[in-house]
Amino acid sequence: MKKFDPSTDLYDMKTYKGRVLHFIKFVSPTNLFCTKKDFKEIEAIMELVKDARSQGLSEIRKDDQVLQIVPERTSNLDSFKFTNQQGETKVFGNKDMWNLHYKLISNGHPQTKELVPFLLRWSAFVPVNIPIAIGMACLPQTTPIMITSQIINQTYNFSVNIAYRDPTNKFTMGEQAGAYLLAVSTAVGASLLMKSLFRRIPAKGAAALFLDKFAPYVGVVSASCANLFASRYKDITEGIFLVDPETEKVIESTKSRIAGRVSLLQSSIARIAIPIPIFLLPILANIVMAKRGILPKTFASKLVVDAALMGVSLWVGLALSLGVFPVEGGINASQLEEPFQKYKNELGNRLSNFKFIRAL
Repeated sequence: MKKFDPSTDLYDMKTYKGRVLHFIKFVSPTNLFCTKKDFKEIEAIMELVKDARSQGLSEIRKDDQVLQIVPERTSNLDSFKFTNQQGETKVFGNKDMWNLHYKLISNGHPQTKELVPFLLRWSAFVPVNIPIAIGMACLPQTTPIMITSQIINQTYNFSVNIAYRDPTNKFTMGEQAGAYLLAVSTAVGASLLMKSLFRRIPAKGAAALFLDKFAPYVGVVSASCANLFASRYKDITEGIFLVDPETEKVIESTKSRIAGRVSLLQSSIARIAIPIPIFLLPILANIVMAKRGILPKTFASKLVVDAALMGVSLWVGLALSLGVFPVEGGINASQLEEPFQKYKNELGNRLSNFKFIRAL
């Protein structure tokens, strides 16, 4: 495993494989159980490690907290001995530190660095969505089930979008209510429309099963994109802040609407891809099990199998989709508004490229 350094990534984020491995660890439910006290302590440890590394120190003290970096004799890795304000001492190995790093980033907001509410964290995405996905992809798609599952799904998605939105773009309660109603009505309307259209298509067996499940997929994708736009449309109308790649500082003098459009488009493409394995894997698995005569016969056993399939589909599918684009987007100055084309940073350098944090 790579030597721990909080200023770098565990995996190569320039490659698709590296980003997928990163997101598999990022959305892992093992990161979920993190209290506010735990979160603040991990933040303190990471800050101490950064300060110690930058100053070339093996021991550093700050706010009655102490961190010692101890080289391991059998490798080029380090152990980290942390003593908190209460005098409690904890020792972390290299792997432990990477686990703490992922617990921090999967439970915190990427810009404010604040702890996100429990069920809205990325680490909660898989377990929370298992029952929702079962309702949309596994249960018989009657009209009441379809409407109920779409409303629950979009309510959760909208809440996640709001929790992770750009904090500099403020929304009134009325704007949020309107955006929520748009997302829910789009989901329900698209699902019911597709179901009505597919009923007119003569199909049997696997084809009929596919069409039955494709209707809710269209509803999810349509609403997910509408949901994303409705909860973050100010990224386009007001713009987003860019990051100076040389100093890693946010440029707060102005925002870019062009970068906001690029960020939202990339997020929409990922949202379209996320549900594909969620709907596809259970269908394929059920077809295979039916052919081999091992299809669960009772409702309870089928539900257990569907839940397991959903868990795997959500976890892997989410990582495959989120990994399509880099976490930090990049954009050439020539593609941006005029102020950025002439922008010079605090070092006096004119920048040819800028970075932005892509909305997941």
